[in-house]
Amino acid sequence: MQESELLVTTAQVAIGLAGFSGVAGVLGARPGSASPEFQGARLRLMIETSLLAAGFSLLPMVLELLGFEPRALWRIASGMNLLAFAPQFALSFRRSTAIIRVSGEPTPKAWGAVTTLIAVLTVALLAASALGFASSRLYVAAIFLQLVLGGIAFHRFFAALAG
Repeated sequence: MQESELLVTTAQVAIGLAGFSGVAGVLGARPGSASPEFQGARLRLMIETSLLAAGFSLLPMVLELLGFEPRALWRIASGMNLLAFAPQFALSFRRSTAIIRVSGEPTPKAWGAVTTLIAVLTVALLAASALGFASSRLYVAAIFLQLVLGGIAFHRFFAALAG
C-alpha cells in the first residue's frame, strides 16, 4: 500500500497534536481567559479530532493485515471513519454552540464557517470514498482535513489563551 507512509506520518502528527493539546489544557488554564466551559469544549474538540485522525490513519493498514483487498479496505475504512467523524463533529458543534449561548462568549463566525466547510468537505470525501470513487486518494485527503480541523482547534485554543 503506497499510502501507508503518508498515513503513518499523519497518525504521528495527530498523536503529537493530541498530546500537546492535553499539556496545553493543563498549563493554559488561567483566570481572565475564556470561560472554562468554552476552553474545555475547545480542548475536547482538539483531542477528539486528533485521536480520530490518528486512529483512522492506521485503520487501512490493519484492514490490509486482516486480508482485505485494497478496494474493499478503503471503502470500509471510509465508511467507518464517516460513521465516527460526522456525529463527533455534530456533537462538538452543538456543544460549542450551547456553551457560547450560555457563557456569552463571542460567536466565532469566520472560524465557525471555515471549520464547518472543512467538516462538510471531509464528510463528502469520506462518503465518496465509501462508495468507491478513487477511494484511497479521497480517504487520505479526508484524513488530512481532519488533521487540519484539529490544528484549527489547537490554534483557536492558544489564541484564546493569549488574548
